[in-house]
Amino acid sequence: MGYRVLIIDDEPLIIQNLSTVINWRNFNYEMVEKAFDGKEALEIITHVKPHLILTDINMPEKNGIELLKALNQQPFEPIVILISGYDEFEYAREGLKYNAFDYILKPIDYEQLTDCIQRATNVIKQNEKKQYNELKQVLYDSIIVGNKQVEDTLCNDQYSLFMIRLSEKNDEQKLWNWIDKNSGLFNGHTFFLYKYLENDFVFIVKGENKQSSELKQVVNQMLEKVQSITNNQSFISIGGISSLSDLKSLLESAKDLLKLYKLTNKKIISKEDLNNDYQVANQSDLFINKAEKFIQENFNRDIGIEQVADNIGLSVSYFSLLFKQNTGMTFLEYLTKIRMDHACYLLKNTNYKTYDIANKVGYTDQRYFSQVFKRKMKMTPSEYRKKYQTIKRLSQN
Repeated sequence: MGYRVLIIDDEPLIIQNLSTVINWRNFNYEMVEKAFDGKEALEIITHVKPHLILTDINMPEKNGIELLKALNQQPFEPIVILISGYDEFEYAREGLKYNAFDYILKPIDYEQLTDCIQRATNVIKQNEKKQYNELKQVLYDSIIVGNKQVEDTLCNDQYSLFMIRLSEKNDEQKLWNWIDKNSGLFNGHTFFLYKYLENDFVFIVKGENKQSSELKQVVNQMLEKVQSITNNQSFISIGGISSLSDLKSLLESAKDLLKLYKLTNKKIISKEDLNNDYQVANQSDLFINKAEKFIQENFNRDIGIEQVADNIGLSVSYFSLLFKQNTGMTFLEYLTKIRMDHACYLLKNTNYKTYDIANKVGYTDQRYFSQVFKRKMKMTPSEYRKKYQTIKRLSQN
């Protein structure tokens, strides 16, 4: 986002020249406002908040010096360059007492003015960087220790906080580069990045004047941008939107949500998502019954947990947790039990060879089947068959 400049002079020709002769875009000024006296200028300043002001000294209603005095009473202080004639030279020097950045004498030397604008713009950049770092420290104190002693102007703003867990190490540098390139600005909103843990980062986005709806829209756009930077290989938890004093609680919410990202197949998780997951958990019996039926009908094939989770419409992580909670067994333990139960039945009631039985219960490797069988039944398949054939003969006699 570029800077804003306000040009004030009661002579339209001078305003026209200052607007067109100076290549403002080269200095990153995207808005050039105009006023013809000091009173009109103050109204514009209140709404536009220009970064730089070029003002004539001798004007009706309010002259340049009176304007400077009025600006000193405002919380927002732009940089002011005075423009004066030779007969107003003493006024120009007086303006320096009221924090004018510099003055240019008429007739205007545009090369000299261009140099002055460059110096002023450099100061604006330095001030912005200083203010950015100061606010970043205030926000850090707020999320870590709950800093309550902050400026009233900061309390009037809204802040959104979310956390991001990176899957790729080199994505970290991509994020920092993005911030440096954009000077911590995104769609007119200031944002801050903090490294929290090795792969976890905290984002805070500042929205002025409690514009929650606009801030939420900007945050959604930023989430898309972060995902594009990290090639959609990151997990994001949204703490929410609140005032500065509640940032610490937003961080706690985001941390709690980030712990649960494995329970959903979403890349971005919010409290609403978690509530939906709880609704799914309340229907867990339906999901588990469907999973058990699928396993019982397909245990003789080479199936894995991914296929079962996909069949019932849950993420692998969430299904794994839900299955263990409801059956007391992991997926693999349950699948193995089903296979071993069926293998025992075939060993007791058929004359199939061991390798045939292995194939019929989902094992392509007879040796591995025998190892699993012995571990579960405490005997080999042959020993198991011999034992139960002996029992069967004795019962018949």
